[in-house]
Formats: sequence, C-alpha cells, structure tokens
Amino acid sequence: MSAKKPPRPKNLTSMKMLGKQLGAARRSAGYTQGALGTLVGLDEETIASIEQGRRALKPDLAGLLDEILDTKGVLPAGVANLPEIDQFPMWAELYMEHEREAIALSWYDNAVLPGLLQTRAYAARARRR
Repeated sequence: MSAKKPPRPKNLTSMKMLGKQLGAARRSAGYTQGALGTLVGLDEETIASIEQGRRALKPDLAGLLDEILDTKGVLPAGVANLPEIDQFPMWAELYMEHEREAIALSWYDNAVLPGLLQTRAYAARARRR
C-alpha cells in the first residue's frame, strides 16, 4: 500500500518565478542558500526548494527575507498576489511556445478517411482508382 501524496500547489509557474526572484536577490546580497537558511532558521534544502518553485514561500518568511535581502517589498507583494491556479498547466507551456512560432498546420492524406478508420471495402475501391 503506497502513501498518498499531498496535493501539489496549483500555481507552480508563479511559484517558480517568485523563487527565481528570491534566488537573484539572495545572490545579489552575497548570501549562499546555506547562509540565508541559517539567518532565517531554515535548512539549505528548504531555501533551495523555495527557489526552485517546489515549496511555497509563506507570507511571514517573505517579510523576513525582504528585510534581510532588502528587496523593498517585492517578495511579500509577490506572495500576496500569487494566483490560486496557473492560467495554463506546466505541461502545456512547451506546446504553447511552439504554437506561437507556428504559422500553419499542413496536412495531406491520400484518402478521405485515415488508414485506421478505413473499411476493407473502402481500401479495395481506393486501390482500384
């Protein structure tokens, strides 16, 4: 019997973006993940998880990190304005990038019905023509 996984947050893309901002602010302030974790009472792995968007940044921690990293309210504002659900699921983002680049979809078939849907009689008549 497997343990049931906790539900994943729905706004993963936004959490990744906020994590990237935290990472940039941390590096700009000259801290390592371990040093910043020690200052706020968290493990290095927890800071890494927040920066990678795997763990949510809580409002109280965002305020503390804002003071330490001097982000002028950016982190608390980001946490306060995280959407409940991403507009698009993460798996669809790659396809959406390709869709923006695509101009047209060209499709050619030598039959009225694709091969798997053809009956034996239809295929025989199509070969005679």
